[in-house]
Amino acid sequence: VTLCLDNNQLTEIRGIGHLVNLRWLDLSFNKISKIQGLECLSKLEDLSLANNRIREVEGIDHCKHLKCLSLGDNKLDSLEQINKLRPLKKLSMLTLASNPIAREADYRVTVLAFISQLRYLDYALVSAADISAAREQFHDELVDLEEKEQVDEEQQVREEALEVYRAELSSARILYAHDLVEQILGSDEDMDRLRHIPGIKDICDTFRAAYTTMSDEYIKVRMGKFKQHRGEENDFVTAIMSVRVADE
Repeated sequence: VTLCLDNNQLTEIRGIGHLVNLRWLDLSFNKISKIQGLECLSKLEDLSLANNRIREVEGIDHCKHLKCLSLGDNKLDSLEQINKLRPLKKLSMLTLASNPIAREADYRVTVLAFISQLRYLDYALVSAADISAAREQFHDELVDLEEKEQVDEEQQVREEALEVYRAELSSARILYAHDLVEQILGSDEDMDRLRHIPGIKDICDTFRAAYTTMSDEYIKVRMGKFKQHRGEENDFVTAIMSVRVADE
């Protein structure tokens, strides 16, 4: 699915968020100053925003399948913007020519160091040797950045898993069992004052541990019954549908 909106005097991106199957989008030669409205276009593979008025790389984190991105002839003026493209792990073709950053002495080597999967930069083929040399030049910075990204990624995985778990508990109508201890012991004005009293922290920790043990067991039993009940409902629906099909 493709959409060509170049040369339309557009000043903002809007009205295309429902095009979730879009794979190719051309918004070049407009007057767009901010990248927005693309959050739902997760299948996008080719995006052109060349010849606009964009000053900041943003709004494309969810475009995980993006392979080709053209941001040439805009107003990007800081090499720090390069790191914002790192989440796009499939990006292989990138154009940033005719931006202020392209005039920086370390422009090309910085891009290749921090977006090392690129095959083409500004229409020029990138060699493995170019990538290796660039990464060597920024070795220390990359080590620190990649360690931070690893921590952030692990945190995101935990948060996503917790969100799924909470959704399951909510479906079974037992989310309260998971949240209650935090509602009791969570940070509020009264609790913050109590924590200054000697021994209160130990009491709270003991209560939290005991409650967690009991709630985990309770949740396990209730979730087991919920899944059993849901399975019985599905079997019943399947049986009804089979009877209807047979009658027809």
